[in-house]
Amino acid sequence: LTEKEQACVSSGGQVSTSLCCKATDDFPNLCLIGPCGCSPENSHQVKICDCGPDKCFNGSECVSLDEVSVLLEDLEQKTGIDFSEIQPVEFKWVVKVDPKVEEVDIEGKGFEAKRISSEQYDSIESFFLDKGFEVDLYNIADATFVGLVGYKKDQIVCTVAGGATGYKEAEGQWIPPEPDKNDVEVKCGKGSGLIEPVVSTEKAIKKLLAEKYNKKMAEVTINISQETENHVKGGVVFQPGGPENSGMFLAAKENGSWKLVHDGQGAIPCSDIEPYNFPVDMVIECFDEETGKVKDRAGEACINSGGEVTISLCCKATSDYPNLCLVGPCGCSPENSHQVKICDCGEDKCFNGEQCIDVSSE
Repeated sequence: LTEKEQACVSSGGQVSTSLCCKATDDFPNLCLIGPCGCSPENSHQVKICDCGPDKCFNGSECVSLDEVSVLLEDLEQKTGIDFSEIQPVEFKWVVKVDPKVEEVDIEGKGFEAKRISSEQYDSIESFFLDKGFEVDLYNIADATFVGLVGYKKDQIVCTVAGGATGYKEAEGQWIPPEPDKNDVEVKCGKGSGLIEPVVSTEKAIKKLLAEKYNKKMAEVTINISQETENHVKGGVVFQPGGPENSGMFLAAKENGSWKLVHDGQGAIPCSDIEPYNFPVDMVIECFDEETGKVKDRAGEACINSGGEVTISLCCKATSDYPNLCLVGPCGCSPENSHQVKICDCGEDKCFNGEQCIDVSSE
């Protein structure tokens, strides 16, 4: 047996073969993400050490699969920063426990790096965002020379603390920091059930769009314009931006999870939205592919509830079929108004964007 084969077998592993990236040699470190993650055409057969469930070969032996250590090792590999050895650490994490905010102690692992460039420092943030972490607003601190940012994904939390290097007192004088140099300390751990993995609507939609168009999360910007419990409408811009990289989107909840129903710049097919019962005021019209005509959903809702479609002067920011049960959409001066379609429901009734209702019920 070779030295690597013996190390594998002696630590409880079994020598096997697998398709790994072409740049990967025999017995790669499988505790890291990436060495065997390439497409078949960019892979070749190498010897690996199969350590079984919940373990991985770190290049020297089979070890327990430590999700936090794997994350930190991947951070060092992806950023190219020369961090210190990974060490056990304890750190504070702020959580909201209604109705108050509390600090909890997190046991985990961490490392540090000295005198890294601003570009390297920024690459740490990019790494976490690309991995699907989100910045936690309760764990941000900013001082003159040192800052802290907390990142959260499911039950894993991380803090990145750093700032100007060399700022210390010597003989009563402050030594200025070195330009474009930072010291940084990264700590990660598991929240052990204290941190609920709540995914915001915005993050869920961004993830769907990023996956559909093979983009990084950081390259997707969305703006939610309308949202109900089960429906969302908004706009999306993909980096580098511009008209050709932007459009609108519609999403609906299906079995408790958000699903991308439509996105783009063209007409919305009726067949896309009909299975999801989108509110009329969210999608007032759609394109009927069977008839080849635009379907006026809001107009139909108006007529079916006893109203009449007509034209009126309303504020310039107002679109067709506004909610006339509210005060304001058609109350601007003539020079600040334009003509839009409205639903006239008659006396003692108003159109709420969905149907004619009694004014008293609104």
